[in-house]
Amino acid sequence: MPPLNSAVRRLTVRPAKYSRSIGPALVAFPLLVVLSPIFLLAWVGFLAQALLVNLTAWYLWRPEGKRVLIVYSDSTIWKDYFESDLLPRLGDAAIVLNWSHRKRWGFSIAALAFRLYGGRIEFNPAAFVFRPFRRVKVLRYYLPFKEYKRGSPDSVTAVTTQLFELIKIGHVQTAA
Repeated sequence: MPPLNSAVRRLTVRPAKYSRSIGPALVAFPLLVVLSPIFLLAWVGFLAQALLVNLTAWYLWRPEGKRVLIVYSDSTIWKDYFESDLLPRLGDAAIVLNWSHRKRWGFSIAALAFRLYGGRIEFNPAAFVFRPFRRVKVLRYYLPFKEYKRGSPDSVTAVTTQLFELIKIGHVQTAA
């Protein structure tokens, strides 16, 4: 007579291998169906906001020749570069926001555009190039200035060159 343990083993019902993977899918699918309209609405809302900000910026800034939004701060690493080199060369083509004085920004298209396109990381300093019938091009200076601080100005020069190529103003001098 076989031992009792072997009989119990034969009678034990083992779950199928795939039963563990079906459980989360049974929960996730209905959840996805319920939440998809909310995600779709959020996405459409973001697109509408981006379109409204872009159209308003072009309507208000284009007659004045403004094409770039520059956001920087009073950091000792990049303040001198922006104030003595980049901003004078951009001249009237730039709208400038100083992150260190953000409490004074109030409600403006420039502040809305920064909040919309700036993101949450490496947002300062940055340049936002507004081009007709195209997405806003975001040029981030944070990492290039980290390299600049270590003695390599090439990355800052490359980003600035790209900026001036996008807005088609003059040639770029090396960061000093």
